[in-house]
Amino acid sequence: MRPTTPILVVDDDESIRDLLRAALERRGYVVLTASDGEEALEMLGTVRPALLILDVQMPRLDGWGVMRELRFRRLDIPVVVISALLDFARRAVELGATHHLAKPFRIVELIRIVEDILPPPRDSIAEGAA
Repeated sequence: MRPTTPILVVDDDESIRDLLRAALERRGYVVLTASDGEEALEMLGTVRPALLILDVQMPRLDGWGVMRELRFRRLDIPVVVISALLDFARRAVELGATHHLAKPFRIVELIRIVEDILPPPRDSIAEGAA
C-alpha cells in the first residue's frame, strides 16, 4: 500500500518546487507544493504533511514566519529548511528545524535527509511483496 501522507515543499522558485516534486515522486512519495508561507499555512489548515521542506526567503510570509506559526499551532511536523542565506543554520535549529541544507544543494543530499526522516515508500512496497 502506497503511503498517502504528503511531503509539502514550500519555495517561491517554481523550478526548485518542480525539481523537488519530481525527485521525491520518483522515490514514491506524494508531494504537494506551495509558493510561499501564506499558501503553506492555508494548506496546513486541511492537510497534515509528514514532512515540510521549507525555503526561508519568500514573499508574503517567509520560512521563519512559517516556523513560528508551526510552533504557535503546536504542529509537530518535521521541517527541513533550505536556504541560500549565510548563517541560516543556527536560526533554523533554534526554531525547531529537523534538518537544514544550504542552497545550492545536490538533490541526492536532500533525498538522503528525507529518507532519514521518512522511510522510502518504494522500499516498504518491495518488502511487502517479498
